Amino acid sequence: MPKRITIDNSPTSADTPSNPAVSHSAKSAFLAKNTTEAVFVPPTHVQGDPAGIKPDSMGHVHNTGADMELWKHSGKSSLSAFCVYPRAMNFEGRQTDEEVVLLLRAHIITNVPWIVVATIASILPVVLGPILVSFNILPALSLGLGIILTLFWYAGVFTYSFLNFLYWFFNVYIVTDERIIDVDWYSVVNRDMKFADLTSIQDVTAGQFGVLAGVFDFGDVKIETAGTEPNISFAKVPHPQIVSKKIQELREAEQAEERGGNV
Repeated sequence: MPKRITIDNSPTSADTPSNPAVSHSAKSAFLAKNTTEAVFVPPTHVQGDPAGIKPDSMGHVHNTGADMELWKHSGKSSLSAFCVYPRAMNFEGRQTDEEVVLLLRAHIITNVPWIVVATIASILPVVLGPILVSFNILPALSLGLGIILTLFWYAGVFTYSFLNFLYWFFNVYIVTDERIIDVDWYSVVNRDMKFADLTSIQDVTAGQFGVLAGVFDFGDVKIETAGTEPNISFAKVPHPQIVSKKIQELREAEQAEERGGNV
């Protein structure tokens, strides 16, 4: 059975400036300000939890409205476009105490156009080839030459499909408890990473455009930052409203931590 831990929101000695853990207490107090109870679910009980509540990498459930919505939509596979608290996630420049909250990709439905093109290209030689030969539009080829041309054709189709998949898989957006990371993947040797601290975020907006975006619930999340840090945009990610809400919650928690540490 899950163990329930009551959170005491009353001031304690840990909240005083003399306590070295004050910054951590400030963040915890903020995340728990609208919460009267947290739930601890041992990792071995995750799969059997009837409520579908899962712990983060520390074994705790963040019992906030945004987190409950996140878990509801979280994918279970590393191929998912919406991963919540991924345990096997790592990236270049990650700090030792930095926890990944969200790993996002463009909604999987955005892959449909290139999948359709690849499917048509795959069946084209089988359907169109005999027709062209029968009408003498394409001269009959020797068996060996026909096999070679077919292999080249399907190698091209595979390369096209594989590169499109890699582009979708490696173009990711990462939200941690410290910052936002946008990874733009162009090729095996060419990629670009943008970073923005949560405390530098000034505004977060979410938008959905088009019928498909409304039906499948995906859209853009635009993050405006202060100073020299770049603005970041999450393109066509699942559940943009929930993502926007979570980023704002993390930003406010980080700001509360900084205020507590500066007391």
